[in-house]
Amino acid sequence: MVANSMVVRILQRDRAEWRRPVKKLAVLVGSALVAASLLAGCATAQDVLTSKEEGTAVVYAVAPSRAFDIAVQVLREDGVTLIEQHRSEGYMLTTFDASFVAVWVDADQGGSLVTVRSKRLTPLSILGFLESTFHDDFRRVVEGKGRPAVMTLAE
Repeated sequence: MVANSMVVRILQRDRAEWRRPVKKLAVLVGSALVAASLLAGCATAQDVLTSKEEGTAVVYAVAPSRAFDIAVQVLREDGVTLIEQHRSEGYMLTTFDASFVAVWVDADQGGSLVTVRSKRLTPLSILGFLESTFHDDFRRVVEGKGRPAVMTLAE
């Protein structure tokens, strides 16, 4: 009887010691999987540039060179400081709040087709760039209604 209880105590102690490293390993693997899934959802500048067809496009009755200038103006007045401009290729790239933003300007039957595409930097980003607000601001400038409205989360 004494021998049995000693064996049981030894087995329980060994099982407890064996479980600690397994639990640590399970937590480590679980954490790695969560981190990998979050990072896999992060947008890159290339993701935005290759998704032009998913953007919001509107035709404006202004020349492409003027449309490009208006797009830069709208972005700057909404707080963007750095804009990577590729005028000869007809697009610009920037970040706004927690989003990558690309704007393309293409000639379109006497006017300009302006396409805006944004993607959040991470899937957990709460803030984001609103393509519709960009076009509202762009339209105000084209119509001569003054400074564009500032983008807010309430819109």
